[in-house]
Amino acid sequence: MELKSIESRYSNKKSLKVLRITAKRVWIRMTIQLISNRVLKKVLKSESNNVLVAYKMNNDKEKNKDREKRVIVE
Repeated sequence: MELKSIESRYSNKKSLKVLRITAKRVWIRMTIQLISNRVLKKVLKSESNNVLVAYKMNNDKEKNKDREKRVIVE
């Protein structure tokens, strides 16, 4: 029953196009976030000699509760 209703809902091409576009946007947003996190970590590692305020960034909700604020001073 559920499959038939989903198929009928996305039977026309316009809604399928919208679905594909939104999926692409979400995927692009996620990849950008991953890349920026990696770059941020690399920068923090290379700049560890300077005065630094680093935020531990995680996407998991449970880990966000335990987000640490680290201040490294020379």
